Amino acid sequence: MVWRAPRGWASLIPSRPGLAALGVAAGLLLPVVWSAAHDNRITVSAGMIVMYALPWGAGVAAMGWLRGRTALAAGTAVAACLVLYAVVVLGDNVLAYLTPAPPESD
Repeated sequence: MVWRAPRGWASLIPSRPGLAALGVAAGLLLPVVWSAAHDNRITVSAGMIVMYALPWGAGVAAMGWLRGRTALAAGTAVAACLVLYAVVVLGDNVLAYLTPAPPESD
């Protein structure tokens, strides 16, 4: 079944309110933490909001709001995104660390 009609106001209440609140907090607080760590550059903060904070926050909030397989799908999407982000960031840093410095010329 793709769509089930809501059964009154009780069906609109999040099934896990803690996760829904965590998702909203992640969407709002991640950019604040990011900009504090990166000299408050607004362009970096705006990019962080659009690329990471809003999708991750929305996914975690969806996990808290939805039930069953849809919540699992939202959680899987967020987890896969976090793993890919970690691979890219760590891969970049590890590559820079392992690359030998060019020889000095005098």
